[in-house]
Amino acid sequence: MPSGAAICDDSRAVDYFRRTPDHRLLFGGGAHASGGPSDRQAVAAWLRRRIARVFPELADAAIDRAWSGRVAATRNRLPDVGRTREGVWYAQGYSGEGLLLSGVAGRAIAAAIDGDDMIFDVLRRIPHRAYPPLRALWLPVADRVARMADAL
Repeated sequence: MPSGAAICDDSRAVDYFRRTPDHRLLFGGGAHASGGPSDRQAVAAWLRRRIARVFPELADAAIDRAWSGRVAATRNRLPDVGRTREGVWYAQGYSGEGLLLSGVAGRAIAAAIDGDDMIFDVLRRIPHRAYPPLRALWLPVADRVARMADAL
């Protein structure tokens, strides 16, 4: 990764990574809609398996930090970008792809603040719908189906 660009795969449970300024690997992804491991050791073990699939030579590399948490997801898997009536700019709902899409949203907001709102307006016009009732019941099933499709 000589350019330092962030990279992601095309699976439904996206893995994404980039090199940090101090030449370490920042790796994330594989979000679980139904929840994943939560304690640090379990997260690190899970992360090690995902890293080894992409970078087999790093299978035994030390993992300095590992964490897990909830993902702010939108139904269409695209970020929700906008501005409140009070003038607060926001970007949220990266659906697990925050490493990649937060840079796009941040640049769009910065450009809009500076007077060029073309990209911001495109992002802000993306329609977002609420999740249907009983989301907690069907989301884990949808997550499992997506993982099975990725495995094929």
